[in-house]
Amino acid sequence: MKDIFHWLKRPYRLVTTRLLVFLLTQNSLIILKITIVIRGRWNQIYGYWRSWEWTLFIYPTTLRFFSETNPAATVDLHGLDSVLEGASRPGHFRGVVEVVYALLDHINPTHLFLGLKDFQQVLIIKNMIHDLGLPVSVVACETRREGNGLAMSSRNLRLSPSQQEDAAVLYRVLRNFKNKQALHSPKHLVSEGIEEISRASLAVDYLAVVDAKTLNALDSFGPSAIACVAATCHGVRLIDNLPLWDD
Repeated sequence: MKDIFHWLKRPYRLVTTRLLVFLLTQNSLIILKITIVIRGRWNQIYGYWRSWEWTLFIYPTTLRFFSETNPAATVDLHGLDSVLEGASRPGHFRGVVEVVYALLDHINPTHLFLGLKDFQQVLIIKNMIHDLGLPVSVVACETRREGNGLAMSSRNLRLSPSQQEDAAVLYRVLRNFKNKQALHSPKHLVSEGIEEISRASLAVDYLAVVDAKTLNALDSFGPSAIACVAATCHGVRLIDNLPLWDD
């Protein structure tokens, strides 16, 4: 892979999310890399990616891409991988950091753009980059939303317009946390939010208020509180989050 990119001159940047519209206004060159890592749960992975249609793929062979000495395989994730998404998908974030490290090692970008819809993933990758001393700057990009507040995602393509309206309850619940945090405890708003999401026929995986640096659950609202949610809407698993501090 290094041979392929040897002719490229820095600075060039790497994107791991579908932020192309934004990036085309910021960069003269974009390298797009999509990797599907199968660690079991094939149906879940296939169901997510089958709606994606790309005309260009740049990828190394598996043997050259992954090294036996990949330090991300043993880097301390500080327990950030064991809660929220990590509790529902054991081993997922270990695979994520291994793939991201290998990609950064092959391409050596100056910047890594990550979407904040996957807040937990952004936090884990930033910690991995810091702990391994990698020379890349992480640019966390704000979540783009539909008119009804639903976080933009390729998974939304698997929902009908009416189902997308059902899914918009997730953002309404998150907004309630921000609007009512001075009046109620996180526990009260979590209970209230689960009921509202369930009334919209979504199955809640988790709804929690956590610290944005440690992901520890919070009993009271503070300056680093963030509300996170995951739920299944008509067979499609969706995630979202909203920082509760002042903008």
